[in-house]
Amino acid sequence: MGKIVLHGDCLVNRAEELHQLFCHLLKQSDDQVAVDMSAVGRCDVSFFQVICSAARSFAQRDKHLALDAPPPAAFSRQLEKSGMASACRKCDCGSCLFKASSDAMQAGDVG
Repeated sequence: MGKIVLHGDCLVNRAEELHQLFCHLLKQSDDQVAVDMSAVGRCDVSFFQVICSAARSFAQRDKHLALDAPPPAAFSRQLEKSGMASACRKCDCGSCLFKASSDAMQAGDVG
């Protein structure tokens, strides 16, 4: 299993960099890649979109992209604030990395 550690702010100015990173990982032989987001600072909707797209691309190639731990509460709040949590809750693609955290946020289970 491969692993990637994301760090720093993941804002629109890094969207292309992150997209290229996930494209590179997709071409590797690992069938599973764990994403560590514990060192991510601020993030915005572009980050969520890149991650969502990457997860779907992995699934289309019978690969699996997964979080290595639940995202921090601040991340979950930003997911909700951006409007992406609503989309995640409706997602039925089977590869959504944030569905569980967005469901927990809606239920009030996240700080």
